[in-house]
Amino acid sequence: GMEGGFARQGEDTDFTYWTGYKDARKNNPGGYIFIAYGKGYSSTIETMVGVDIKGIITGVKILFQQETPGLGVKIQKIRRGESEPWFTRQFIGKSVLDDIAIIKDNGVIDAISGATISSRAVTKSINDGLKKLVENTGGETFFKETEAVDTSAAGAQTEAEKEEIRKIKMAELERVGEVIQASSTDFVAQCYELFELPPLGCLVKTRDSEGELLAVVYNATTSSIEPGRRPIARGKDEASEEALYRESPQLEKLFRSEFAALVVGHREGDKIYQYLPPKPARIHSFVYLCPAEEVKEFSRTFDFLSTLLNAHLPVSLEEIISACLRQMSRAHEDPRKFLVAAGKELAVLLSSEFNRLKAILERIKSD
Repeated sequence: GMEGGFARQGEDTDFTYWTGYKDARKNNPGGYIFIAYGKGYSSTIETMVGVDIKGIITGVKILFQQETPGLGVKIQKIRRGESEPWFTRQFIGKSVLDDIAIIKDNGVIDAISGATISSRAVTKSINDGLKKLVENTGGETFFKETEAVDTSAAGAQTEAEKEEIRKIKMAELERVGEVIQASSTDFVAQCYELFELPPLGCLVKTRDSEGELLAVVYNATTSSIEPGRRPIARGKDEASEEALYRESPQLEKLFRSEFAALVVGHREGDKIYQYLPPKPARIHSFVYLCPAEEVKEFSRTFDFLSTLLNAHLPVSLEEIISACLRQMSRAHEDPRKFLVAAGKELAVLLSSEFNRLKAILERIKSD
């Protein structure tokens, strides 16, 4: 126990931590605590890390995150029969002498399937924080310098090198599904895990034979794997939905979650075009969430709004457009400014359709 309490240290530096003392006079330190901050897919993930006097991690707890529902949020998921999140439990017992990085980065931490960005953000922030703690507490002997691998496009001259860099960047994205049906205007993708669907209106991308397709998610379904067979109610005697699935684990194998996305543009090389690509997506090609930087780049112009407004979809276009704009606004430094600009563009496009314009504007107005 830390009978002497904790003392905050490092206020005048870029790294603040707390030292726990075993005695009231604070002469006998017993461990440390620091807060790690990692830039995830859609939020800054804050993680509290406990470290013993030897520099070994004793506890990890996610304090704050707003990652993608069903994907990045799994950094806090507790598996059935366990009492703590499996992802953060991997850090217990590790020190700076270990390779605290995700396996994809040649480390020892198993990343969450489909949530590489969130997994890497937490892992890197903990590793960086632990190194700073060791440096600040005089434990340089635990410090192990690692060489960063430069995967930037700088210096890449050949097409082969550019393609290799593209593959590396694609591998870092959050995979949300796999194309099982495709046409020139849209595609349907199946998720690998039940209910792990991307948000309505978000921008996703996949590959065709010549480049990347950019699309907006407009519908999602969870249904029986067997066509025409509907599920029956099973939870009458169960205390919760979680208990139902725990008692009947086969249920997750009987259903599948799918989403449909409308193609709104494509990328060839470094340039984005907001019109249909020459060819549709390939069957079994992977679908990824577009990172915030790409969403921001894509939404610098509003040509895609015409594609959305003229689409024939089984769901309300007003709902899809407003959801899309809300999602895109999160990638901009000033979301309200973006939404105002989008509203002005819509006012031109829907100048003779006041009711449609009003329906969209009501759904994107700032609180």
